[in-house]
Amino acid sequence: MVQYAEWRLKDHLIDDAGPKKRKTKKTASKSGNLALMRTNRYVCAFALFSFIVVILRSFQDFQYSLVFREVFPDRAQLASFLGYFTAIGSAFSLLVQTFITPRIIKRLGLGTANLLYPLTTIIGLAGMAISPGFYSAVFLRFNNKNLQESIRNAINALLYNAVSPSIRARVGAFVAGQGVERVAVGVRGTVVDQLGTGHQARPSRSWFNLRSRAVR
Repeated sequence: MVQYAEWRLKDHLIDDAGPKKRKTKKTASKSGNLALMRTNRYVCAFALFSFIVVILRSFQDFQYSLVFREVFPDRAQLASFLGYFTAIGSAFSLLVQTFITPRIIKRLGLGTANLLYPLTTIIGLAGMAISPGFYSAVFLRFNNKNLQESIRNAINALLYNAVSPSIRARVGAFVAGQGVERVAVGVRGTVVDQLGTGHQARPSRSWFNLRSRAVR
């Protein structure tokens, strides 16, 4: 009789333990990535930095696209120019990523090197604000495409190594996939759409007065 009571009690405890574990797992899944950002400062800073970079890239894209449409009203000429630009820029990016980026990281450290791309972006946008024109637009596209690929992407991949292996894939999916960058793209689309609407409504004045100062 005592053995039967002990067996029933043990079976009851096992049954109770199961749902608790499942509940804990389900609760952790719901708390998810936002809870991870609250508890991990590195992940929070990484996500915020990625959000800001996406927004900055949108402003660059809007700016140089506006200038190139002014300078090359013919689509064939614009396509030819972008084709040459892409070919030359891609070759340059390969050289930078192979020979220069590793030396920059080694000399400055990963944290300081990670600030180079935002710095060049701010310089490019400031140059466009002060002197909007063709050469400022060329630098913005070079920064947005080629320096992004050769410096920022290479450093960004290394930053994931600082994340614990147990959550690395989760952080990558949250930042680059379903979370941060998707929100940033939504904000970017709204802002650029408003800027584009304003430009169409005032064809004689573009953002930073690009039409009046674009080099033809």
